[in-house]
Formats: sequence, structure tokens, C-alpha cells
Amino acid sequence: MKATKNYPDGLTPAALALLDEQVSVEIASAAPTSALLDGSARERRNRRIAARALRGITPRYG
Repeated sequence: MKATKNYPDGLTPAALALLDEQVSVEIASAAPTSALLDGSARERRNRRIAARALRGITPRYG
């Protein structure tokens, strides 16, 4: 009987653990961009949120 009977795609717990380690390293190694460091990305995000909120506000009585 195969040890992978519960894993139809053939992945074993060891293979999944190895993939998890590799992905964790790739995610953790990403350096922040200059836009995040100087705050301009956050400012753009805040402007987008405000614009969406304002688009949702419509006058009820003309």
C-alpha cells in the first residue's frame, strides 16, 4: 500500500513542509519599496479610499 493514499496529487507531508519553507523564505525576503518607505503609497491608498467614499455619497434631495 502506498504512503500517499490520502494525498491524491502525490504530495507527502515532507514535500508540503519543504514547499512551505521555500514560500515562507520568498515572502519574508521581499524588501519594502521606496513608496512604502516614504509614505507616498499610503497617501495614494488613503486618497483612493476617500474617493470611493465620496462617490458613494449622493444628495438625497436635489
